[in-house]
This record gives sequence, C-alpha cells and structure tokens, in this order.
Amino acid sequence: MKSMTGFGSKRRTDDEFVVDVDLRSVNNKFLKIGLKAPEALNRHKMVFEDLIKAKISRGTVDISLKLQRIEGGSNY
Repeated sequence: MKSMTGFGSKRRTDDEFVVDVDLRSVNNKFLKIGLKAPEALNRHKMVFEDLIKAKISRGTVDISLKLQRIEGGSNY
C-alpha cells in the first residue's frame, strides 16, 4: 500500500527563470487540491490539477509554485 502522506520539493533553473515547487499530501477520503502560484501562472492552474488527478484519486494535495526571473533574462 502506498502512503498518502508525503512531501517533495524541487528547484529548476534555466537561463531566464528559477522555479521552486513544494508539494505536500495527507490522507483524505476525497481528492482536494490546493494550488498557490504566482498570478502569471493562473491560466495554467487546470493543467497542474489535471496532472495531479491523473496520478492520484484521493488525499489532500497542497502545491506551492514560486517563479523568479533571473536578472538579465529576456522580457516577455
């Protein structure tokens, strides 16, 4: 049996951005997803939720995304 309680953290860096992702999960009878992300990523929230739903069917999952532009990177 796999545990529904866990924590994971990852940092990804490229030429323009640093992205930090923290994920916490705890046992819950139903699936509840909480996503805290910068406003610039709001239009992608459903994509993140669909990725989680494809992997798990129950539990409380809290995701924190942090996005930081590296100085000198190109502007959009």
